[in-house]
Formats: sequence, C-alpha cells, structure tokens
Amino acid sequence: IESQILTHYPKDMATARKITDQEADLHPEQAALVKVNELARDLIEALAFEARNSEYVDQKSGVSARMTITALENLVSAAERRALRNGEDLTYV
Repeated sequence: IESQILTHYPKDMATARKITDQEADLHPEQAALVKVNELARDLIEALAFEARNSEYVDQKSGVSARMTITALENLVSAAERRALRNGEDLTYV
C-alpha cells in the first residue's frame, strides 16, 4: 500500500510565526527568564522559507514546520542555560 502525504506550508512569515509560537513547548519559567526579540524569531522563520526553496532540499521531503519549532525551543534552551550558569534573572536573545 502506497501513501502520500501532502504538506501545506505557511505562505507568509506572520502565519509561520503564529504556528511556531503556538506549537513550541516552552515552560512558563523559560518564557519569564528568556526574552526572544523579533529579529531572532524572524531569522528562524526566514531560514525555513529559504530552505524550502533550496536546490539542496528534496522537495518531496520538504522542510517541516517542526524545524522552526525545534529551532525556537533550542534557542530558548541555550539562552536559559547561559542565564542559569551566569546567575542571571533575565536574559535576551
């Protein structure tokens, strides 16, 4: 049995950011400790848009929205770790 899954990607950055923000699994304590600026969030989304258009990415496989979600979670995690190691109550990315 063959199956095919068609994936629909967000058409614009605003929609992509809403999806990433909605799906990212960030603990409330992380959100209070780490402030992610708009530029960092836009760069994460832009990376996915560029990758989806890249000749090096298999268009059948694509670039999942999960990539941006994981990227945001990892960015916040790294900043959280840095803040904890330095004894900071608040940090920015």
